[in-house]
Amino acid sequence: MINISLRACLLPDSRLVCLGLLPKIRDGAMNTAHFNSLSVDELWIFHQEVAAKLTQKMLVQKAHLEERLHRIGLANEATRFNRERRPYPPVRPKYRNPKNPAETWSGRGRLPRWLRPQLRGGRKLDDFLIDRASAEKRQTN
Repeated sequence: MINISLRACLLPDSRLVCLGLLPKIRDGAMNTAHFNSLSVDELWIFHQEVAAKLTQKMLVQKAHLEERLHRIGLANEATRFNRERRPYPPVRPKYRNPKNPAETWSGRGRLPRWLRPQLRGGRKLDDFLIDRASAEKRQTN
């Protein structure tokens, strides 16, 4: 059985049908019962051929659609999404961990690990503001 499937790999598509490795099509529908009689090697060959045909047809269809886009004039709009994001300025940290002053957070994105348990413990986000110390000094003066 393996020898037949190895020889079938080297044969053109038309001869695979003659060997019975490709299912026969009757009345526009594929005979699915034929797949049950195929070995794993024969099914794998069939799978490889179907994948190759699909890839070829998809590439042809993609080229056809790209050509239509170019004719319409939307080719430039289709590629405008490929540009890079604009550079954002760095954001200064707004909150600081009192236990480890090297750990800061800008207030954007996810909560840092050091802040989650403290907020669960009842502290407020304003307790961790970096400018809070300077604001308290201004209030006492």
